[in-house]
Amino acid sequence: MNIKEIHPIGYCYGVINAINLAKKVREDNPCSTIYVFGMIVHNEVVAKELSDIGIVTIDTTGIDKISRLKEFKPGDIVIFTAHGHDESLDSILDANNVTHYDAVCKIVKLNMSKIREAVDSNRDVIFIGKAGHPETEASISISPRVHLYDIKDGIDYSSIGDNPLVTNQTTLSFLEIEHIHEDIRFNRPNADIIDEICSASRLRQQALANLNEEIDLCLIVGSIKSSNTNKLYEIALGKENIRKTLKINDVNDLRDVDLSNVHSVHIASGTSTNIKVVEDIKKYLEER
Repeated sequence: MNIKEIHPIGYCYGVINAINLAKKVREDNPCSTIYVFGMIVHNEVVAKELSDIGIVTIDTTGIDKISRLKEFKPGDIVIFTAHGHDESLDSILDANNVTHYDAVCKIVKLNMSKIREAVDSNRDVIFIGKAGHPETEASISISPRVHLYDIKDGIDYSSIGDNPLVTNQTTLSFLEIEHIHEDIRFNRPNADIIDEICSASRLRQQALANLNEEIDLCLIVGSIKSSNTNKLYEIALGKENIRKTLKINDVNDLRDVDLSNVHSVHIASGTSTNIKVVEDIKKYLEER
């Protein structure tokens, strides 16, 4: 079996920094109760790794975040995730003397600063993203002048000025936003469009999109909750030279897969996928 990795692969720097921050907080506070408010990155393996050192991940999906934050007590420590968060939430923890840290990716943080600059200049902002994604929620929370262009439902242009700043969720596909940019240019010709897909995601997407050789199986490794992993999966599905594409979380998802007629495999991973998970998959395939 011919097995190849599509590079880059494994953690990106933003994920590494977020995990290292969490581990450092645990090291510096060995007796404290430490919580991550949401998944620090979208990968269950990472959440398990943090759980093993006593860091509790709180699933914030569908909950009243304000009410939950008010439940923390002095002595608790809260870490906000790498995706960014509504910074008004900080004041809730400050009011209760709860220590908190921000693991936000520097690329996300820079993007949010550009949004604030535009709003401070009395400009509207169009943010292209997936409704409900933590980065999207964090970005549109900055101001009522930040309008969501949902990747599924689009946008109502009626309340948007003539020269909006246009930016996007950093984990989207570069292919996905091309037609959205065209739609925005048609409706707002003076829009200032900046493409903020992070380089770690873009390089993986481009490497997969440029894959031209015929292969039997492409494995996209990462969590179902990971936006950038899902974008890789969508790109792979659209390629005619790939006979079959599977999205898997780890090697266990391969146990029941029939590999008898598979002679060539390419492996790609999301930015929050541990390289060890990829190595375990590669070893399993080699042994077969």
